[in-house]
Amino acid sequence: MHILVDLETLSTRINCVITQIGWCAFDPASEGVMWHESRRPEIDDQLRRLKRVMDYDTISWWLKQAEDARKGMYESIPDCSLEEFLSSFAHQYNWKDVEGVWSHGLGFDVVILENAYREARMPVPWNYKTPRDTRTLFWLAGMKSEDLIAPSIKHVAEADAIAMALSVQKAYKIIKDKQNT
Repeated sequence: MHILVDLETLSTRINCVITQIGWCAFDPASEGVMWHESRRPEIDDQLRRLKRVMDYDTISWWLKQAEDARKGMYESIPDCSLEEFLSSFAHQYNWKDVEGVWSHGLGFDVVILENAYREARMPVPWNYKTPRDTRTLFWLAGMKSEDLIAPSIKHVAEADAIAMALSVQKAYKIIKDKQNT
């Protein structure tokens, strides 16, 4: 089993406010996802108590995004604290059985989550060898951005995670087909 995570944030820094966390479980060599979920951590708590940060540039970027994407930020009710999410996520899987924790680039989603675990004084649940990078995989498969599966709503974490997982499966198939020819 593999997990793909996607975050929506109010900064690009490692200690950013996280507005949405979406993830799905999947098998890269199969088709479709096993299940998918999302959470919306409380923003005020992250700012006041946890001292996480927002950036003007990121907020400005969000203001230029489609209304459907922005709705995920201001119309949804937070459903947990960041620590509640981290604890729940850590206990949701037998992480020894998780072969890969994927994100679209290794310098953002996984790194921010790992930092959040450390700040919360919780162990990172996955092994340090587990993170995987979709961008590298897509490059190896010869895929361009137009070859990727489009999310149902761009910049909604759960939709982005599902689309990226399906794109990983597409890349796996391309690589496998190249090996068999």
